[in-house]
Amino acid sequence: MSKSFEENTKDFYKELNGKCDPKRLLFIAEQGIFLKEPLFNYDKIKDHEFVVDISIINNQFFLINNDKQYNRLKYFKDYQLVSNLHTSEYYENGIFSLIIINKFFIDKLLSEKDEDFIRKIREANEIEFYLLYLYNYSHIYTKTFILFFPNNYDEYIIPDIKFEIFKYFYSNTHKYLLDDFVKMNENNMINIIKKIIEKYGKDINILNYCLDIIKQYNLEIKSIYGYRVPMNHSFEVLKYYSDKI
Repeated sequence: MSKSFEENTKDFYKELNGKCDPKRLLFIAEQGIFLKEPLFNYDKIKDHEFVVDISIINNQFFLINNDKQYNRLKYFKDYQLVSNLHTSEYYENGIFSLIIINKFFIDKLLSEKDEDFIRKIREANEIEFYLLYLYNYSHIYTKTFILFFPNNYDEYIIPDIKFEIFKYFYSNTHKYLLDDFVKMNENNMINIIKKIIEKYGKDINILNYCLDIIKQYNLEIKSIYGYRVPMNHSFEVLKYYSDKI
């Protein structure tokens, strides 16, 4: 008899915090788990190539830290999203949108010869998102960088803030960018928080950030496409945050 996602999740985290056997972890993950946060916080496995498999299968953000992980990612270039676990709708912008960009990954892409792979990476995010990283890592000049950005945004349009979110949660630099953006857009804060929860709430740490903002500004968040919390979490987590948000 197969186990439920809830049971698999308990087995997964028991192994992760214990012996941390990558093959065992992948086996459990393939049965279906609720991966509550990226695995780079777990030193025993963060550099293993199976981090790519486990994260993609269970729709969680992940880092590419070495050649093995990068080559493993290329294996998923033609990955069929519809599986026995999830439908294609589960992955909003495709599996490559789950990659947390870092200098290693940018440097690898700049020397990549597989044009089809580059195209699929490019299509996973807005082009401005990659430009921010190219500029951040000094691969393009300021004059080139500013050509691609508007001088201002309509007050009802929320610009893509994936760069700010990734910097805040997955980097030790530029953490102030997200806080500043939220504070500067106080009149549109509810929509901003809703957008963050909807697109990035698969990471429980980001949910906690949003919950803190909601409490701090006494915001009232209505349903987000029918749900109060993204359906990527266990029932226990869903119930807790649904009551709080």
